[in-house]
Amino acid sequence: MIENGQALLFYQQYIELHEKDKVNFSRIVNKVLFVNYLTNQKESDVNDYYFISSHYDLFRTYFLLMDCELLFNANHRVIALFHRQGSNRLSLRLNESIFLLIIRLLYDDKMREVSLSNNVIIQLEEIHDKFLQTGLQDRRISKTELKYILSKFRRFNLIEVLDSNYNCDQSRILIYPTILYAVHIDDINQVYDKLSTYKKEGYHHEEINSDKTH
Repeated sequence: MIENGQALLFYQQYIELHEKDKVNFSRIVNKVLFVNYLTNQKESDVNDYYFISSHYDLFRTYFLLMDCELLFNANHRVIALFHRQGSNRLSLRLNESIFLLIIRLLYDDKMREVSLSNNVIIQLEEIHDKFLQTGLQDRRISKTELKYILSKFRRFNLIEVLDSNYNCDQSRILIYPTILYAVHIDDINQVYDKLSTYKKEGYHHEEINSDKTH
């Protein structure tokens, strides 16, 4: 838990903010609680990303009061919020979990071809192909379910839908580096191991880090 000295430091830093920055601080705190992940690769989040990076100690101390850890990685250009006790995690259905692991695999594949400064863009066809390769399902994800899953992960700033034609295999999806924190692993083979476990043991739901319960 946060110490009294840190709480006092937060108060001292906060009261020194200009009124406009205090309003910004409040708005961004609520935004981070809602989306969990920010990246400067997302145009609408760029200003908020840099505001947090400029006042990181202030934000980090504030979230410690809520027993949360705010991580800032300048290399990945990601800000991520985690509950320190691991509570308030988001339950996922089978296909959502498979999809999440698949885009993590595709992100890793693409990063071997590009640098961290480049956007990682995939096509729906690649998702469908990986999905069938798992052997967990014998058919593609339906258009309706695909749209729902993409919308859910877009909300958490894990992906961006660049083309909204879900019937077109060439429609593009941008994967943000935030996926590295939603599916945090040390070795990409762990993703394959997890998919293999699903296949052997059956599966009902998975969890990813989220301080929202819906």
